[in-house]
Amino acid sequence: MRERADLLILVARMLKTLAPSRRLAVSPAVSRALLGHRWPGNRRQLHSVLQTAVAMLNDEQDTIELEHLPEDCLEVVAHPDLRLIAE
Repeated sequence: MRERADLLILVARMLKTLAPSRRLAVSPAVSRALLGHRWPGNRRQLHSVLQTAVAMLNDEQDTIELEHLPEDCLEVVAHPDLRLIAE
């Protein structure tokens, strides 16, 4: 799924499905992390990651940050330049 040019559009659609009453977005750091991940589990894995991230948000938050991603996802996207992704 990494080749998908519309990955972030797919993310936006999934967020609408997961939280229809909220206007959620992903931060630039999360966008880079998602685009850099190979997604071996394809859409199901992406959906699971987003579902967990949405559950980690409090009611006042509308942007998914790296801290909201599941640990196993962060481990997969972690590399020596992780600090650059977080900035």
